[in-house]
Amino acid sequence: MTHSEKMAIIESVYRRYFQYLMLRALKYGLSQSDAEDLIMEVFQGTIKNWDGLEKKTEKGVKNYVISGVINRLKNYYRKNRYLIKAEDPVVMEEVYAEEATPLSILEVVEEKRMLLKAVEKLPEKYAGVLTLDVFEGATTKEIKQKLGISESSVKVRRYRGRKLLKKILSRDS
Repeated sequence: MTHSEKMAIIESVYRRYFQYLMLRALKYGLSQSDAEDLIMEVFQGTIKNWDGLEKKTEKGVKNYVISGVINRLKNYYRKNRYLIKAEDPVVMEEVYAEEATPLSILEVVEEKRMLLKAVEKLPEKYAGVLTLDVFEGATTKEIKQKLGISESSVKVRRYRGRKLLKKILSRDS
């Protein structure tokens, strides 16, 4: 197989599956530039390891690339799972919306990341309540049980934490 035939196959896979791979990467909480970098690294690895590929067809390259991206995303998620949950309902709702685009998903992920950074700036007693409330969707009773505090304390901390969070977000933006 000539170099131009090899590049034609890789280019075809890139054009057909890039958006799919971007959606997968954004779902895992990568920024747009990190997602693009990760995908490009896999394609570069495909070119470099061409002789090691079992099937040098479009389908074989597609399977190799998709597996490579998914494996790298899993590794990324294992290392960074505290940043944003891949199964975050707000993010997933946007990912599966009919009009979802990589940009709209990126915006939702970035908003969640900004919110998480702001919550980390709160005093621990407020951050704990808001993390369980906002990011995990826990009810007042569940928060009470997990933190070992009264329901009224949960409500007060939630109120005060949100008030401080608004100040932090308005100051940071």
